[in-house]
Amino acid sequence: MREGSDDHLYSAREHVVDTFKSQENAVLFRIMKPPKRSQCPISYSLELFGDRWSLLILRDLAFRDACYFQDFLDSSEGIASNILSDRLGRLEGHGIVEKHPDPNDGRRYVYRLGHAGLDLIPVLVDLTIWGGRHDPTSGYPRPRLARMERDREGAIEYYRRRAEERSAELSEKPVQEAEKA
Repeated sequence: MREGSDDHLYSAREHVVDTFKSQENAVLFRIMKPPKRSQCPISYSLELFGDRWSLLILRDLAFRDACYFQDFLDSSEGIASNILSDRLGRLEGHGIVEKHPDPNDGRRYVYRLGHAGLDLIPVLVDLTIWGGRHDPTSGYPRPRLARMERDREGAIEYYRRRAEERSAELSEKPVQEAEKA
């Protein structure tokens, strides 16, 4: 418990966060891997990107051309900025997302799918097909969904190529690599 505080709800997590005061240590804390619950690959996947917000960030990167922090904030689901920062940091820490300096504005960053994120495009396509098929109120355009169902492999190839082309437009190294150099 914090000294001088009668707040009995002070959690162990808050204690750990208070311990990590420097910016460098805060980044390390955000990307630290939680202990694995099991050796199951599905459990591992869920630990990395199985929460609601991470999947929506990946959706926006793969399908909606989102690339700036504000793009994600403007999504209709209404993610809070602190949650967004946390999820982007975790996804970046695992190579699912890459963070690049914006070549046109050094004060901003551009987010792209990393190699591990590109490997998730088939999963995102399958989730889109499944959700469109089972949610009668889905706003996803039915012709696009039907085309995706008819040619799943073509959809995967299309979205992967688009993501790779967007990444190729960036001439600078990812921030993590630039900081190590």
